[in-house]
Amino acid sequence: MPTIATQKNYRMACTISQIHNAMQVLMDADVAMHDIATNNGQPTIITDPIPETVKAMPLSSVRRADGTTVRAVLCGCVIEYNKPNSNPTNEVAA
Repeated sequence: MPTIATQKNYRMACTISQIHNAMQVLMDADVAMHDIATNNGQPTIITDPIPETVKAMPLSSVRRADGTTVRAVLCGCVIEYNKPNSNPTNEVAA
């Protein structure tokens, strides 16, 4: 039976592997990464907006006045980024 330390080390190794795989996809898509953290073994990567070519599974989005915070899953990691709101210009005809 593996020890608790061995089990924790295995989970950490799996988390690092997930982060590596997600980072490789993001680097190939030329997406800037700003922060990486883990919470209870769940990796989260803060990035610039990801292009449609990155096949991430949407999790949630929250619209705010300054933009939309989007969360998606990529290679077992949560990817989080802020997307600016598209506000149509209100032009007044002269």
